[in-house]
Amino acid sequence: MSERKSLDSALSKYSSEDFPTLLSLSDDLADIIADFGELFAKKDKVAHAAFATKIKFSRKVRRKGKDVGKFEKALVSEFDAKKISLEHGRRMADIIKIMRKGDMEKAAHAAEEYYSILELGHKMEDNEFAIEQVQWQLQKEKGRLQNLLSCIESLAQEPQLDVEKIGRHKKRQQLAQELQNARLGQISKIKSLPLPHLLKMAQEENLQQFGFPEISRADLDALASSLQKLGLSSKAALALAQMCDWNESRLRHEMAEPAAFRHQIVPHRAWLEQIAALENSHFLRVDGKHGAFPANSSAHSGQEGGKIDSASAYLSAHSPQASDAYAQISAHDKTASDDDAEFARHLRIEREKAELGGITKEKILANLKEAEDLEAIISGNAKNDRAGGASKGGGTDSHATASGKNGGDEGGHSKAAGNDGGGAGGIVGTILSFFGRKN
Repeated sequence: MSERKSLDSALSKYSSEDFPTLLSLSDDLADIIADFGELFAKKDKVAHAAFATKIKFSRKVRRKGKDVGKFEKALVSEFDAKKISLEHGRRMADIIKIMRKGDMEKAAHAAEEYYSILELGHKMEDNEFAIEQVQWQLQKEKGRLQNLLSCIESLAQEPQLDVEKIGRHKKRQQLAQELQNARLGQISKIKSLPLPHLLKMAQEENLQQFGFPEISRADLDALASSLQKLGLSSKAALALAQMCDWNESRLRHEMAEPAAFRHQIVPHRAWLEQIAALENSHFLRVDGKHGAFPANSSAHSGQEGGKIDSASAYLSAHSPQASDAYAQISAHDKTASDDDAEFARHLRIEREKAELGGITKEKILANLKEAEDLEAIISGNAKNDRAGGASKGGGTDSHATASGKNGGDEGGHSKAAGNDGGGAGGIVGTILSFFGRKN
């Protein structure tokens, strides 16, 4: 705000009608002073340069001299159009006179106010850019607040949650976890059995129908016989799978015929590893809805549809906890779809509430009002800046218009331009005189 007050104080010295033209003329004047300051600084060096360099330099001087002529025409035109005051017109014309005499330091000193005007114009441009950035941020914040408001209004229109459906869904989740625990417990028991006992169980209870790793009857009998001969009847599947990695020396400590082990047991290593990882397979898998195989399992196909009930019955027969859980889950199968949908809606509402962070509709409306009020204030300042002449576009166009109106006359025929006539000839002549030439 202090920057804004400083700009307003500086602008108060000039009328909003005059400032754009004055800013443009100040810019042109500063360029002319800089250009001819550079030319005068080089004159001594060029005086001793090659002839081609002198010609090139003299052409540059003439071009810059024409710029001065155009500037003087612009002064006349802008004064006649009442876009600058008589005082500023005369002062700029006097600065041109000083330049004709070659005193660039004095000319720059006399133009200090116009340098200040130019600096003020740059500050106004920066200020307007800053205002645009703030306006953009306000628009972004308003959009965010409006989205929050829309979310709050949408939540307010949500039907009341069905607590009974949500409760049934949570209960089914709990029961599904109990089924999973019962499954893992039964698998742990199966995995811990000595392999010969497990092979006998798999055969008698037809465990393959529940997803147990498949093995042919011949391989099963041969494996049981080999284990008996090798004295490994007490080993579980995991232990045997690990022994497949043992070296010859270690195997000899465990058995008399390591070669027989490699020939008869190691070929079944992949099958043994499947048993060791039964919990990660579809064996006795439950999904929480049916208490058995997951929906993507082949157990749901028409050809093998009986597997679902058989697996559930098998698990229930070995675990009273699983039997009770499966019975309760099955009792709610008809409402499961609606219960799941209501629980999903409950989660969505809770997530949206968390994103709101406890903010109320009243607070959002207050923030929106505050943002809109600030936007109105800033927009008003931006309009004032533009009215005050933050843009300097008018000056260059007026120069071209002035050139047309004056019909190429570079003499000063008004009070603003002075009466010395000849336009840029004085400056061009002053510089070219160093080369022994006349303009």
